[in-house]
Amino acid sequence: MVLIDGYYADGVADRDIRLVVFGNPFAMPQDVFARTVEGDLRDTPLDGAPTHPTLTPGPTAKPIYRLIYVFDPAPATFGNAICELGLQRQSNPDFAPPSAMVPPQPGHVKAVAAFCVEYRSVSEISGQVDATMPADVGFYRLVREMEGRVFRRDSPTRNFPIPLNSPQKLN
Repeated sequence: MVLIDGYYADGVADRDIRLVVFGNPFAMPQDVFARTVEGDLRDTPLDGAPTHPTLTPGPTAKPIYRLIYVFDPAPATFGNAICELGLQRQSNPDFAPPSAMVPPQPGHVKAVAAFCVEYRSVSEISGQVDATMPADVGFYRLVREMEGRVFRRDSPTRNFPIPLNSPQKLN
């Protein structure tokens, strides 16, 4: 679909993009978990020019664009609802939406990610994997694969089912 190309080229191609992380499937502080996700996303291979998801974007970032991950999302947490949560977090860094998440299942991680322009979801994806800690290769692959798919040039603006239980490394 051509629509995502224009948003990608304008907002995130070879730029920083604000990364927002909600939820935490592991027993660790939220800020440490968010930095782990940020680190896992570094240099993810994408269809187009690279983008740089970061919790603290620099001057190259355009403020209306965000990449948002929600771990252990509630069933109705998707699309524009995710983007609205990201706007609330941006205006209040302490904002934590308990209704957007469900308690994690130990050893099983569910996630939804959305590429947002203001309050609208341009594309989104959901995924899940068995992982007991963020160092598990499956978790690493999950967050990277989700970023790669949410920024796919040919993606429609809805979820893509992706198999992520294989322990193989990304190409």
